[in-house]
Amino acid sequence: MKPGTVDGNLGEVKFTSNPLTLSTALSLGSISIGRNKSNAPASPGVKKTESSVIHSYRKPSQSRGPRHGGIGTWKLSKQFGNRGQQKLQCGRGIAMTSMGDFIVADSGSYGQARVFNQSGDFKYSLDTKQGLKSGQISQPWNVVVSQDGRIFITHLVSHVNVYDQNRTYKYRFPTMSPSNVSSDAQDTVLCGLALDNQGCLLVGECKQKYISKHRLDGSHVSSIAVTIQPGYIAVTSTDKLIVSTGSWYPPIVQVLDPTGNILHTLNPPSGMLSWIPYGICCTADDDIYIANSASNGGGIYCYSISGQYMGCVTKEVDEPAGLALIEDENKLLVVERESVKIFSME
Repeated sequence: MKPGTVDGNLGEVKFTSNPLTLSTALSLGSISIGRNKSNAPASPGVKKTESSVIHSYRKPSQSRGPRHGGIGTWKLSKQFGNRGQQKLQCGRGIAMTSMGDFIVADSGSYGQARVFNQSGDFKYSLDTKQGLKSGQISQPWNVVVSQDGRIFITHLVSHVNVYDQNRTYKYRFPTMSPSNVSSDAQDTVLCGLALDNQGCLLVGECKQKYISKHRLDGSHVSSIAVTIQPGYIAVTSTDKLIVSTGSWYPPIVQVLDPTGNILHTLNPPSGMLSWIPYGICCTADDDIYIANSASNGGGIYCYSISGQYMGCVTKEVDEPAGLALIEDENKLLVVERESVKIFSME
């Protein structure tokens, strides 16, 4: 419909919640449009009232699906990587390649990044020892894939490995500590890995505790000091950083501003006795999913960006580590120690 001319005196917009949810649509609540206190006449086609209420609804987009309490309803749809010679030894990170395959950083005895197709069948392994100096041990920890298909892997040494979408090793690059952190390149352990909203790579160094920002060609942009070991990193839509210690002690998850200042600490759910936060990811609404890798009480848990605990996403996991959320396909990827699980939004 072609809207009428907007009244220039309508100077205030307020959003109010609406509990009504239709079976085929989600309620966006209502928009209350208040008028400026002015005697100017309304434009043609606009009803002269002190406030107009517009009830607005939309169908769930492909990236959303039905939501409940910010958590969503996830159903286990697939499990693989837990059988045969290609069984995972110690899964740590997971991502989806530009070809639609699943790539898993396996830091176990094989020390490989394993690639599985959509059916869960093993396809091949990346040689993560390429580009390493003699004597260095490859223990892949995290993996991300850029929009142009490049694959980035951290593996507990001083360089990030980069591969193209045809699994060919291309180059590697080191991180750089901020000026307020004393650096020892010989004692560098890289774990956390994430892509920010500008398409740059964030790399977490866990011995000297800093996050190094790089362009995709490896050139350094900036670095910030952090107070905990950045074993896993996620980035919100507003450039806040979510940092988890993973296997490093003490077990902490923090929300940071882009300069490294602590905004919130995400405490374990009340009554939880074992809290070992590993992988993290964020929804488009900036809800935070955390993998608690404890063998007793492990699961995926949801928090708001303000630090409020929102509930358990699923306990149908066993020592979960890396997480990835593929929202345009309604998929939550979870790599456990010895398998991969794919959850789908109901």
